[in-house]
Amino acid sequence: MARDHARRSLRAVITTVTFGLLAITLVLAFVGYQALRHAEDAHHTNTERTTKASALARDLLGALVDQEVGLRGYLATGRTSFLEPLRAGELEERRTRIDLWAALDQLGEPKFKDLRLALVNAIDDWHRSIAGPQIKLRDDGALADLPAALVSGKEGFDRIREAHAPVMAAIREREAAYNEEARKTEQLIRGLLAALMLTVLVLALLGTRYLLRHTVRPLAELAQRAERQQGFPAPRADEPIREVHALSRALSQLDDTVRLREEELAHLHEDAVALAKFGEYVQQLSDEEELHDSFERVMTRLGAPSKVNIMIRNASKNRLEVVRPEISVEDQIKHPILSEPLKCRAVRTLREVTANADSPTVCRCELGVPTAGSHLCIPMLAAGELIGITNLQSDQRDHFNPAMTQTVQAYGGFAGATVSSLRLIAATRERALRDGLTGAHNRAFLGEYMTKTLAAARRRSSQLGVLMVDLDHFKKINDVHGHLVGDQAIVALARCLQAQTRTSDAVVRYGGEEFVVLLLDADAAGARQTAERIRSAVEATRITFGGIEYGDILRASVGVALFPEHGSDEQSLLAAADAALYRAKREGRNRVVVAVDPAQPS
Repeated sequence: MARDHARRSLRAVITTVTFGLLAITLVLAFVGYQALRHAEDAHHTNTERTTKASALARDLLGALVDQEVGLRGYLATGRTSFLEPLRAGELEERRTRIDLWAALDQLGEPKFKDLRLALVNAIDDWHRSIAGPQIKLRDDGALADLPAALVSGKEGFDRIREAHAPVMAAIREREAAYNEEARKTEQLIRGLLAALMLTVLVLALLGTRYLLRHTVRPLAELAQRAERQQGFPAPRADEPIREVHALSRALSQLDDTVRLREEELAHLHEDAVALAKFGEYVQQLSDEEELHDSFERVMTRLGAPSKVNIMIRNASKNRLEVVRPEISVEDQIKHPILSEPLKCRAVRTLREVTANADSPTVCRCELGVPTAGSHLCIPMLAAGELIGITNLQSDQRDHFNPAMTQTVQAYGGFAGATVSSLRLIAATRERALRDGLTGAHNRAFLGEYMTKTLAAARRRSSQLGVLMVDLDHFKKINDVHGHLVGDQAIVALARCLQAQTRTSDAVVRYGGEEFVVLLLDADAAGARQTAERIRSAVEATRITFGGIEYGDILRASVGVALFPEHGSDEQSLLAAADAALYRAKREGRNRVVVAVDPAQPS
């Protein structure tokens, strides 16, 4: 009877110790989980703050870049349309500055005050000392030295960039500090959990041999294995104690959850850094082809697709063109979606489109939809305007998840904005290199273009024809009929030159009534034949101005020089053509004269 009493007592002790230890262990697991969750939430909050501050800082710089581009365009052309992005940038700057200062204050770093002050001073100084005065001078027509103004504006904006860079660096440092704090906190929590588990083991050692063998020892082994593997292992299938098995499973799941969340955060951070680097890189590009190559590489790496199509909208033709991979014009004609972009759902809705190839709602597009697998179409936008379409295809179903779609959209946004910016810059530069009266290229265009053309001719060992064309008796036309008729005569000459030359040739107004024509891959016979066609066309041209037709008043003399026969550089070729033109004038005008080979006596 005493023995039965002892057993009951032992059972009571076993029950008490077992449930006591289990309760303690579960509490520790819960506390550890809560601590890890709290630390993770704090880290997530801090990461959101740094990400928000970083994005706002980039937005602020983007708004300032819009203003600087608008200012430069307005100063260079005087067109008020360039003030629109400048004003829009000013509004975005004011909004972003408020949000950015608030975000920096949330980071709680004292040095942000000094960095913010330096950035504010640089921005305000640019507005006050450069942008405002230059716009006023341009408005008043008093901007005497445009190059100096542009250089001054660039230097002022460089100071903004210099003040902006430390802010971005400080934000990254703050983010790194948050990550380090999170890592140390996690290590501390794990250390505390291990220490508390060891405490449980010490308490268990004071129990009976039975408790040691059947309850405490498995827990000790579990703790030791976890410590050796730096993580909680999966529960053993043959574990006899139900509570120990449940605890092992909970700790294993907790460890897996923490590890997965750490990996997710690391991937998000890597994606954000890669996106920021891509944005910084494409802002430095000056050529669309480089952008297309870079964007294609990123898309190929990002989603591991089986095929990537990058289509850019040609606004002047209202069509899409496949720029990557490069395909022939004949192949592009085969796809009606390119000539009729509104047939594309992504173009019509300006929203992403993704579907499996066998889905009933899939688009009927041979170019963008694979025969099997899935596809994703993302519109590339800039200021709400369609720039192009990014089309990714995969051999697997449901390959493009929401996270991947969002990332592709972010990269596409950078690419679209860069294409828009490059086209705006190219259009501005093209207008600056055109003659206002005739629409032909001006003399500023000639030097750079001729240098490149001569370099290409040397590489290919090809010829280049240079025609110097001048209206005969132009002063007499002005004196007799007036300068307005003289202007029409110059315009008529330019039209004749453009009509009688190929699209690959260049027509340049060299000065006054004098033009230079560059004929690519032209030999002596071809250059002379073109010059004769020009002379004849000018002679047959009649001018009508103010309802009056001016008869047979146009004649032109043409001097012809060839590369490399008459010169090896720009100066010698132009001099040779000019000398031939002078001979044509001297020999009676209205004629074509080819330059003399410098190796022969004149």
